[in-house]
Amino acid sequence: MTELAVDAVADALTADNGGAGLGWSIVDAVVAAHGGSVSVRSEPGEGAAFRVALPLSSGPKS
Repeated sequence: MTELAVDAVADALTADNGGAGLGWSIVDAVVAAHGGSVSVRSEPGEGAAFRVALPLSSGPKS
């Protein structure tokens, strides 16, 4: 995710908008811990689409 996109998402998910301001940090940390990525596509006045990509796993190794 580009720095500009991260800044835009962070601005949208701050406590100024009625939240606690932790949502993006939590999502980013959980997805990164699982080897995934998060992307966002946004158009002014149209909203945003978020994509969380996580790697497939074949299950625990024995």
